[in-house]
Amino acid sequence: MRGQASNGAEPLYVSLQDSAGKTATVVHSNPKAALNALWVEWRILRASFTGVNAAEVKKMIIGLGDRASPQKGGTGLVYLDDIRVGLSKSAGGN
Repeated sequence: MRGQASNGAEPLYVSLQDSAGKTATVVHSNPKAALNALWVEWRILRASFTGVNAAEVKKMIIGLGDRASPQKGGTGLVYLDDIRVGLSKSAGGN
């Protein structure tokens, strides 16, 4: 992920929603992550999405700002690449 925002820093988040409609959101620990001019990897453990059935994910939302109270008006670019879901090697996966 790398970005270039014109309106200042906004928190970057990822939300997952499962087939039962349960949603969990993880916010990047760096509130200025979307302003990085260089590529930055952001690894999120599936366990971080508390309450969502990871085997039944139906929707992924990636956004900037406050997920619970979205606001119009931001401008800029965010580039996302190589979105993957898998098990860690320590958990026996690839």
